[in-house]
Amino acid sequence: MPRAVWTLYLCLLWLCGGSIAPVNAVEIIAHRGASHDAPENTLASLRLAWEQGADAVEFDVYLSADQRIVLMHDRSLLRTTGVDRSVQELSLEELRTLDVGRWKDPRYTGERIATLEEALSTVPAGKRVLIEVKSGPETLPELQRVIKTAKLAPAQTAVISFDPRVVAECKRRLPEVAVYWIVSLKPTKQPAPTVEQLLKTARRINADGLDLSATPEILTAEYSQALKSAGLGLYVWTVNDPQLARQMLDLGVEGLTTDRPGWLREQLPSRGDSNALPAHDAPLSAKGETPPATAETSPALPLRVMSYNIRYGTADDGPNHWKLRKSLLLQTISKFKPDLLGTQETLAEQRDFLRDNLPGYQVLAVGRDDGREAGEMTAIYYNADRLEKLWGGHFWLSERPDQPGSKSWDTSLTRMASWVKLRDKRQPASPPILFLNTHFDHRGEQAQLESARLIRRKLTEIGRDCLVVVTGDFNCGEESPPYQALFGIESDKESPIRDTYRLAFPQRGENEGTFNSFRPGPNGGSRIDWIGASPAWRVEQAEILHAETDGRTPSDHHPVTAILLHSPSMAK
Repeated sequence: MPRAVWTLYLCLLWLCGGSIAPVNAVEIIAHRGASHDAPENTLASLRLAWEQGADAVEFDVYLSADQRIVLMHDRSLLRTTGVDRSVQELSLEELRTLDVGRWKDPRYTGERIATLEEALSTVPAGKRVLIEVKSGPETLPELQRVIKTAKLAPAQTAVISFDPRVVAECKRRLPEVAVYWIVSLKPTKQPAPTVEQLLKTARRINADGLDLSATPEILTAEYSQALKSAGLGLYVWTVNDPQLARQMLDLGVEGLTTDRPGWLREQLPSRGDSNALPAHDAPLSAKGETPPATAETSPALPLRVMSYNIRYGTADDGPNHWKLRKSLLLQTISKFKPDLLGTQETLAEQRDFLRDNLPGYQVLAVGRDDGREAGEMTAIYYNADRLEKLWGGHFWLSERPDQPGSKSWDTSLTRMASWVKLRDKRQPASPPILFLNTHFDHRGEQAQLESARLIRRKLTEIGRDCLVVVTGDFNCGEESPPYQALFGIESDKESPIRDTYRLAFPQRGENEGTFNSFRPGPNGGSRIDWIGASPAWRVEQAEILHAETDGRTPSDHHPVTAILLHSPSMAK
């Protein structure tokens, strides 16, 4: 079918309220590789899955006796090798002597047990793997080592597990990697978990999403919508029936795990011009609020960004105490209507107040002291009507960024950054948006400089092929070394971001100070609150908002804003 006809059909279907979602809109995930056709969890199965056009491959891993991670689904080797021993009893050398191909088909005779390193080396550009940890948390130190040394972008690797302990510990060790909690909804001796039960545990273990059994009698539209509204990614397994796949697509799942990736894709509705997802870092979801668009036709839509140090709520600020100014702060945010909002000095009570009073927004935030609820947060809010979370995480501004509460250099307080990768549902042809929010130390000059360098490295690692937006209170002005380290040329390389305010106002003004000490109106001093954006964004507007009511300001910082514009037709 010609592209124009196909696009017209989908637009008419959308206008009529149709529910068919194209298969291109979700990840087709190969279960243990192309396990219908090749021996599961082998390099042959993985390579065949890539040949069949899988968007991602899922495989299972155990830890060997000598602490190497190998691919295997069962704890026992009996089913696939004929040897009645457990994986964890044998060394890698001993495991390598076993044949894991002959049981499936004689033509696979001689296929050997693969290591995690070998499996990761098969991943093509634009694809990713989902590593199911079958053993316990003891696997994670070696898993962390292998993932860190693999030549893959963080977005190309995800970890999944039935064990909540594994999910929680993996997210702590690898905050930049997506981690999903696997749950079976199939009725057994115990009733299927409720949405409330899933959400409670998912929040506790900091899961990025859920990987659920495709059980339509439990996983209804209401059930799935409640999970997605909480900001969780939603994936299902194991789907080998086209009718079941269509049911799952209509629920808006982000990925289908199947034994037959190539065959299943052929059975499902497709846009007709591609058998694979766009080459983005992350899967797209099945539904959006607008009809499909192409790079040639998608109009540019402004993205409204706000950065706001809201002053921690327990400070002894007298007439400027949080309880006396929070409604004014809420009004200021609501009036601007940001699509992306990064707040600093946010305590749990303040995070929850904004979350509960900003309808339509989702929040991502943890405390800097423990990675949970304790201490200030660099909270991220995003307009969920427009933006859909793919995954996100947190890291600490220290020499041990994966360690919650860690400090380094001459920092006086623990500092951190939070980030989220988002899909713009109104511009589905656009690359994902990486939004990062941070807060630098207010005293340590070395800490400020090293934090800027760390942020820049992280943007390169997790922001590849993304439209990048950075907000924060940097506690230093644009004449400082940290500003140069973040926005300037370093080692002959240009920065991945630019200062949006200075692009809008090339000439420096007299009243650009953003710290106001609760004094209303423009003021001098340094502009220490910044919004950075990658060059693919065009800065339509940037502003320092001098909000006040009856001589009172909402915070001791002025919020800073930017309106950015991007269209897939713009040059990157």
